Amino acid sequence: MLIPSLPSRLARAGLFAGLMALTAATGCVEDQEYVIVERAIWFDDTATECTLTGSEPTPLSMTVDVAFSSPIGMAFVVANQQLPNANSNTGIDDTEVVLETAEVSLTFTGGGISANSFEIPVHSNSIPGGGSDIYLIEVPSEVGASLRTTMAALPAGSVEYLEMEVVFKGRRSSQIGKSKLGSIETRPYVFPFSVCSDCLGQCLPATECGGMEDDPPLCATDTIWAGVCGFAQGARVVHPLCAGA
Repeated sequence: MLIPSLPSRLARAGLFAGLMALTAATGCVEDQEYVIVERAIWFDDTATECTLTGSEPTPLSMTVDVAFSSPIGMAFVVANQQLPNANSNTGIDDTEVVLETAEVSLTFTGGGISANSFEIPVHSNSIPGGGSDIYLIEVPSEVGASLRTTMAALPAGSVEYLEMEVVFKGRRSSQIGKSKLGSIETRPYVFPFSVCSDCLGQCLPATECGGMEDDPPLCATDTIWAGVCGFAQGARVVHPLCAGA
């Protein structure tokens, strides 16, 4: 019987280790393919109810006005790319996933900001194979305060840019193939915001806000204002009495 030489055995061991590393790396990529962030969506600025159905288009642009004490947010459609196993003999949908957290990283062209990386819990609705769900992500209030301070120090009319990178993390309900049971995450999804200070606020004639002709115009202020679904982004910001104008 021929016994492989030591160099030959080492070469084979190296090849095996390389293949195992490649398989592990491929597994991570496959995990990211199970669930994806399909697109970003936002509220219709003409809607009377603050609901999202998933049929809304991705905003081509989104301006955030940090002159107002407002949250900053974006909604995302997350889709389960797996196909249900019609031949399952257990009757259990082994393609179900449940998301648990969103890991968010922020990058700002105007300089450093507080809380530029954080992880927050998300609702744990079950997403079956081929299904999707909507997640609204808001940044901590200290980020808005940090942006407000930075923008106030810049020349009037300045515009900077904020990038929000989101990775959703969760778990599978059943093992798929030889993959590990449990952890799953999406590929990073990046959405850019334009950031300004007092560029969306408007003053409207009192007659458009239920007042009389002799009344002065009503203007949004940093503490008294109304925007789309409580956000000073994506549309004009007005005095609350003018919200329906």
